Amino acid sequence: MKRISDKKKQEMGELLKNQNLLPVNNNDLFRFMKEKEVFEALLANGADPDYTDSYFKFPILSLAYSHGYYPAFKLLLEYGAHPNVPSTITAEKTDLLFDLFFSYVKNKKYVDVLAKHKVNFNVILPDTGETLLEWMLRYSPLATDAIKTILENGGDPNLPNKDGKTVFDLANNGEIRIIDSLMPLLDQLRK
Repeated sequence: MKRISDKKKQEMGELLKNQNLLPVNNNDLFRFMKEKEVFEALLANGADPDYTDSYFKFPILSLAYSHGYYPAFKLLLEYGAHPNVPSTITAEKTDLLFDLFFSYVKNKKYVDVLAKHKVNFNVILPDTGETLLEWMLRYSPLATDAIKTILENGGDPNLPNKDGKTVFDLANNGEIRIIDSLMPLLDQLRK
């Protein structure tokens, strides 16, 4: 949770008071997502960083990502938003991480801030049962930076998929290919 001085919190409260935004209403988070100062003032004065709106039924963190509002995304995490949230893009409520890694280069700053806030990289794709690591090795085996990010931040190569297979099992069966440069890191994590 982000710590701010009492003076700063008081200034933020005055900002909200001047805009008739007190008492804080969680729905205002959506209205002011683009206005960093007001958005942070809402969070600092009690708005819920895990708020799920009643219309879209998605956590505000997912909406901040899908609308490209990185400052709001980062502030939500700094104020305690849960980092593992469903995507707004897929109907199956797939973890947002799959969307982020689908276009890792474009989304690296989002992934990095999630890693800083202890996102759980050991997630499974609901419709296929693949782990995030397996999914990356299967469909983006050359994205070694992305795969290293997963592994260096708690991604477990020993986590079985829905069929009970780990990435090591899949590699041994020839179902996925692992780039040689990743093997030392994977071997360190092998159980």
